[in-house]
Amino acid sequence: MDNDEQIERIAASATPEEYIENSLRSGLPPRLKARAARLWMERTGRTSDDIVRARNRHPYWKAQKSRNAAERARRRMLANDFASGAVRDWNPALLARFLELNGRGRDGHFVHKDRELAETFGTTIPSIQYLRRKHAAILRAFGADVPRDLATDCMALAETVLKRGSRAIEEALSQRPRDHSGGAGRREA
Repeated sequence: MDNDEQIERIAASATPEEYIENSLRSGLPPRLKARAARLWMERTGRTSDDIVRARNRHPYWKAQKSRNAAERARRRMLANDFASGAVRDWNPALLARFLELNGRGRDGHFVHKDRELAETFGTTIPSIQYLRRKHAAILRAFGADVPRDLATDCMALAETVLKRGSRAIEEALSQRPRDHSGGAGRREA
């Protein structure tokens, strides 16, 4: 089968899944696959998002994405490690500052990316993600209008306590002696 026949076969695909399968079998170079994709989208009224969704579900592309994923993740973590081996003491002042910067925009996305906050606080991305999970649990327990000082106090609690809800949080806060010396937060890298 020549290239034009292969392009036509791809463009004649009825579904995004069929399109992905035909594209993989074609053996065409990327520039010709791009031409086939454009033609297929014009004919079917589908978008590149449909192709991406079908591709993400296809076993071949799943395997390609996961290949070397651990190494890529390790390199990304090392490149974004702003702790330099130091341990971050999340005192109430730092936690209050974190809560100020942890807001979401109108689109629902965080205003500051994990990387930006990690750099700002001299810590790691997993540390920021951990704090964001804790803050989300506090918001679920007490609502969006939780007072800042209560949220700061709650951030010093373990994530497992926070996930159990407002009653568990209030109980943990009542049993914990309040430390105003700056050691209320969890120490993290």
